[in-house]
Amino acid sequence: MGDTVADFVVAVAAGDAQTIGAIRRSLAKWLADAPISEDRACDVLLACYEAMANVVEHAYAGDEPASFELRASRHRANCVLVVTITDHGSWRIPPTDSAGRGRGLLLLSALCDKADIHAEREGTTIELAWDLPNPVR
Repeated sequence: MGDTVADFVVAVAAGDAQTIGAIRRSLAKWLADAPISEDRACDVLLACYEAMANVVEHAYAGDEPASFELRASRHRANCVLVVTITDHGSWRIPPTDSAGRGRGLLLLSALCDKADIHAEREGTTIELAWDLPNPVR
């Protein structure tokens, strides 16, 4: 995208809790240059961590490695921060007996200005967006 100010991209071949923690720390460093408040940056980090945790925990069955890509971009034209997390696993509906669980998608919606999920046979893409002050640097 021609109006992209900055990109953060990471591809993960076999994600686990340690891996997504390291990505969260790297993303926090990248966000330090973004024109957003500390509270807003915390929203971004929590939403991204939750989405990555969902991939690791739910998208892959058995011993299949939890692979995914996270791409974050700041865009000048529409003053937005967009994070896309794409996996190649299968969308699985959570069991109905999972007490105290299943609130991840609600959390994403509460933390973002926009949260879209596209589940297809080849995998799932989660697109999260936050409005940024104008102008984006």
